[in-house]
Amino acid sequence: MPVNLPAPVINLLGLLRPRLLRPDLKAATIGHVDWKGLRGEGFNAVVIDKDNCITLPHADNLYPPYTPAWRTLLSAFPPGRVLVVSNSSGSAKDRGGIGAEALTLALGTPVLNHAAPKPACSADIVAYFAGRLGKPRTTRSELLRPLRRVQRAEDEAEGVLLGKWRDEVENGPLCGGERDPISPPRPEKLPPPEEEPAPTAPPATPSPLRLLVVGDRLFTDTLLARRLDKYLPAPGSVLSIQTTDLPQPNDVRPLRALEERLTRGATTPFGEQYSRFVRVDPPLPVVPPPTLAERLNPMQLLEDGGPPITWHPRSWRCRPVTAVLLRTLGRGLRVATLSVGIVAVQLARGLRAASLWAQARCTKWNAQRRAAAQAQAEAEAEAKAAEEAAPSDSAAADKVKTA
Repeated sequence: MPVNLPAPVINLLGLLRPRLLRPDLKAATIGHVDWKGLRGEGFNAVVIDKDNCITLPHADNLYPPYTPAWRTLLSAFPPGRVLVVSNSSGSAKDRGGIGAEALTLALGTPVLNHAAPKPACSADIVAYFAGRLGKPRTTRSELLRPLRRVQRAEDEAEGVLLGKWRDEVENGPLCGGERDPISPPRPEKLPPPEEEPAPTAPPATPSPLRLLVVGDRLFTDTLLARRLDKYLPAPGSVLSIQTTDLPQPNDVRPLRALEERLTRGATTPFGEQYSRFVRVDPPLPVVPPPTLAERLNPMQLLEDGGPPITWHPRSWRCRPVTAVLLRTLGRGLRVATLSVGIVAVQLARGLRAASLWAQARCTKWNAQRRAAAQAQAEAEAEAKAAEEAAPSDSAAADKVKTA
């Protein structure tokens, strides 16, 4: 049996030996794992983290996109063989185990109550699956027990008062012992509270324990898997699975960056034989980050203006305000261009009408000028002909005079 080490010492071992931080398998979510296939490979229990694996951080309800995968996980293993181990619910921070009870009722599976944080709670996990921790109890049952005693005492007191009323009133001198007695109205009572079924302890099984440890943190979940492997006699009894597609990836971002740098994104050779049980989605196309020129490009701002602007002053950011100003300027330019176009069309129509009118006036003036010139030419021709005829007439008159 290995020595129980505190969590800081185990984390220090992970820093000194980074290969301990390498998980056996990597999966995007719990929905990318073939749980029934791993169950067929001999793994008979699951230890799973809470935050960013099945719920959001600081929440008890199941993350809605993980609901089908969670049901598949619970159906692949017997009741009580899926254990939730978290450093929030059920830990020393959870006074009285209220958070563990609420999480148990929300998820439908036991939550481990442990004093030492992960990864130093390996002994408690092994003791739970060995049946040494007994049947899990909840605070709800402890609270309901005295309430039921009080309710029974109230029922007995009510029965005593009802008996006195029948002796002194119903069968007494007030009612005279009538044949059809009048019964007093009984106060309405709420139905007795139903006791929530406590999760059953895992049945004792002669088969050796083989665990699946699922989590998103390497310093807690993967190191927990390495510690559990030391508690189990058979080698290769623990398979560590890291989930990478997190609902809230900004949680403890510096520690995640340190984990990724120490492990370099690698996994152990032991997990290669089980890689067929993890579905790998095709990678998304890599979009290069925009350059400074593209960020300052007005068209890029118009395409991606950022979050919408509301009346709240916090929404008045530089990028959306610039995008709105550019859109407004573009609309103003479009309206101005349309107005200039309409004015230009109307001006062209006016110029065309003026040119047609001027052409008609010029044609008429030319016709009048040609007619006047022709009339003047005819008048000059007649005058010349008259001048030529005038000497012949004077000569004929002189001949007559001489004769």
